[in-house]
Amino acid sequence: MMMMMMYDDDDDDSDDYDDDDDDDDDSDDDDDLMMMMMMMMMMMMIRMMMMMLIRIMMMMMMMMMMMMMMIMMMMMVIRMMMIMMMMMMMMMMMI
Repeated sequence: MMMMMMYDDDDDDSDDYDDDDDDDDDSDDDDDLMMMMMMMMMMMMIRMMMMMLIRIMMMMMMMMMMMMMMIMMMMMVIRMMMIMMMMMMMMMMMI
């Protein structure tokens, strides 16, 4: 009987030891969780940066388009002016 008791005690001790181990594992899990969170944050940041870049690119494209349109309009106006001048010259010549 005494031996049995001793054996049981030993068993309990080992259980305690296991519990300690489990605690350690938990702390490790927490660390892993933190790492995961950090990774997620980094991913989010990168995604945000990418989105910003794309948006800026879009804005640049729009600006370029606007500039092109403006230049085209200016060219048209200049052409019109030239034609008007030519017409005036023709009229003058006619008179």
